[in-house]
Amino acid sequence: MGDRDEELVDLARSTTTDEVQMTLNENPEEKEQSETYEYAVMIESDPPRDKDGNKLADDTAPMVKYKEGRSKTLAFEEKMQELKDFGLIVKKQKSVDEKRTFYLFTATPERLDQEAERIELNMKLKPEHGGGYSPFLVKEKHLFQPEDERFYRFNQRMQLVRSILETSQDEVLPGAGLDMKRLVNEGAIAKFYPLHDESKKQLFREWANLKAVFKFQPLDRIRDYFGEEVALYFAWLGFYTSWLWLAAFVGLVCAIPWFRGLAYLGLNASAVLDPDEEHIAKGIWANTAYSIFLALWTTVFLEFWKRKQNTLVFLWGTQDWEDKEEERPEFQGVETPGFYWDNTWINWDDSLNKFNLTKRRYYSSIWTKSKIAGALPLVLFMCAFVVAVTYSIFVLKMLLSKIGGSNPWGGIVTAIINAISIILMNLVWKKVAVILTNWENHRTQTSYDDQLIYKVFAFQFVNSYTSLYYIAFFKAKHGSLIASPDNDPFFYSESCLYTRQDEFNLIYDGKEYPQWTYCGNELAVQLITILLTNIVVGQTQEFVLPWVMAFAKRFYMARKEGIDRNVFSQAEKEAYLSDFAGTFDEYSEMVIQYGFLTLFAAALPIAPFLAVINNMVEIRTDAARFLTATNRPHYRGATDIGTWFLILQFLSLVGVVTNCVLIGETFPTLRNILGEDQSYRPFYTLLTVVLLEHVIIGLKMLIGFLIPDVPGEVKRALAKEKFLVHETFKNSRKAEAHKNYNQRQATMRGDDDDEVDRDQVTLDMEEKQSIPGYG
Repeated sequence: MGDRDEELVDLARSTTTDEVQMTLNENPEEKEQSETYEYAVMIESDPPRDKDGNKLADDTAPMVKYKEGRSKTLAFEEKMQELKDFGLIVKKQKSVDEKRTFYLFTATPERLDQEAERIELNMKLKPEHGGGYSPFLVKEKHLFQPEDERFYRFNQRMQLVRSILETSQDEVLPGAGLDMKRLVNEGAIAKFYPLHDESKKQLFREWANLKAVFKFQPLDRIRDYFGEEVALYFAWLGFYTSWLWLAAFVGLVCAIPWFRGLAYLGLNASAVLDPDEEHIAKGIWANTAYSIFLALWTTVFLEFWKRKQNTLVFLWGTQDWEDKEEERPEFQGVETPGFYWDNTWINWDDSLNKFNLTKRRYYSSIWTKSKIAGALPLVLFMCAFVVAVTYSIFVLKMLLSKIGGSNPWGGIVTAIINAISIILMNLVWKKVAVILTNWENHRTQTSYDDQLIYKVFAFQFVNSYTSLYYIAFFKAKHGSLIASPDNDPFFYSESCLYTRQDEFNLIYDGKEYPQWTYCGNELAVQLITILLTNIVVGQTQEFVLPWVMAFAKRFYMARKEGIDRNVFSQAEKEAYLSDFAGTFDEYSEMVIQYGFLTLFAAALPIAPFLAVINNMVEIRTDAARFLTATNRPHYRGATDIGTWFLILQFLSLVGVVTNCVLIGETFPTLRNILGEDQSYRPFYTLLTVVLLEHVIIGLKMLIGFLIPDVPGEVKRALAKEKFLVHETFKNSRKAEAHKNYNQRQATMRGDDDDEVDRDQVTLDMEEKQSIPGYG
């Protein structure tokens, strides 16, 4: 055992029983109100009942589950009596109806210090010591900057308290050894959740209030309250929205000739469009220019986001943060002698006996990979099913167009149906993807999240963009695959038809049909319908429903028991809130929106402006929901936005190809350049699309090379910070060495000044040799 471990043991032993009192207080109004608790546990004391309040029969599934978990609940409650031995303070409360028990957790200052050193919590140094970040040391506590009146800020205390609860009792500095997630899954406890604190009110006023919609987000305070993972989501969303203003401005400029063209054609586009007509030609050139702009805008946006992200990570001190890969409680495996290290299984042999290791659950990674491959056919089948559904919607649209003639409402109605089907199928697939990912049995949360993101995004890409790709490329080139009732070989929607008298036509069965079509207007109608539907449904689903459900649940409980809901304690009020589900759905929604804009906004230049308005409201509604309608998230740090950045890069690359093909095929730009001779048009179109795509990709690579990922001032500040941290602790160790030497000198004989000098020289040499590259 090393010197540092011995120091931790000595500190743990020095903590007296009086310093770690445990209060099991039945009345929530008594003196412990002055304590601030970071975590709460809810236990259901009452057996499950039917809607009339009668106890369920013993053989019913809810009652069987209740009985199975009850014995574990009793064991958990007995364990509460022992937590004082681990430096925890526990408070017991009963619900107002006395059918539920709540345990509130915090820890003593001494135990928090010990745990912060054990987990090497990154803390900020005082300005006079460089102001950088360094792993916390109890003996050097005077060097670190206090975060609030209790030294650690609230979410740091959350992290420490949870670590004490879950750390094994076999560690050098033992914890309670409670696997809280597993206890919830096994039914021993009903809920384990962090508590909100008083700073929520001020944060709501400054950030979540719609009156603050034009203000900058207080990212540092968001980070202090929610942690880096949530703060980076809001930082990215705010940065994305601010960059959308540029795309929106250029889009509105390009929309002026586009709107003039629509006005010329009327609300329902005429069956005859002449690209040589002045209004139509300007609109087409505006669309073309906007396509090229969007292809380059995505690259610059992502490059500058990397700089913003790295700056925030530096300011928050998480550039070297590594998430400890916790084993998911849902992970199934065989108890086997061995352990995981860097996600690699190591079998237990005789050389490891001295480490006193225990058995761990083991599941072969080969089986997990086999299941991932086994899930792929279902993913492909569901994607094919989406294509079939989209196809059937267009069949309905064609039939309505045939019946209604020039009436545009058939197309609008089917566009709304398509938008709703996209939302519903995304919801259904999310549940299927969760089932598949659970079946794959991932050990860590990171690997689980990555596989879930890949499955959900692959489906949503096909589901969200199939109808738009069909209109932009297939329908514009080939018309419809469905024969009309009167046996016409092609059946066109009136808003997606373009012909000229002198143009080469298709001859089929003695009849002449126009070969070239222009579907830009129909593409715009489809895109704006999907965007507006997603905005309305998304805001309702994400904010209104969670808040209404939480309020209704509290109201129902209070009315059922005849209790004023205002007398609920904080723990009881928050127990009825929805669990924080992470930022998966928020990222997913915004990434799909980003895809709509980068892929098809050239057909609807006002789309980025609509997205800006939505996102400005989205930031505030997400903030209000996180603060008032859900439980506070467990702390989780982050160094970046993870797999979502790779998906954004993928969409940007696909956007280049899509916009180039829009220029070559959908917009009649090349047709105007090539003139009346269309015999070589397919060759020139292909050549132009390929050359344009390569030029834009080359420009994207050049932009990425010229814009460094980390700003120069951040690099210099980081280097300076590391130097100052090194010097600070070197001087502190020197002072400690002098203090120890003087103490030894007072009790020993034969010491002289030469020995002091020799001791100092030895210390200086050791410090120099510890510097990388010395000598």
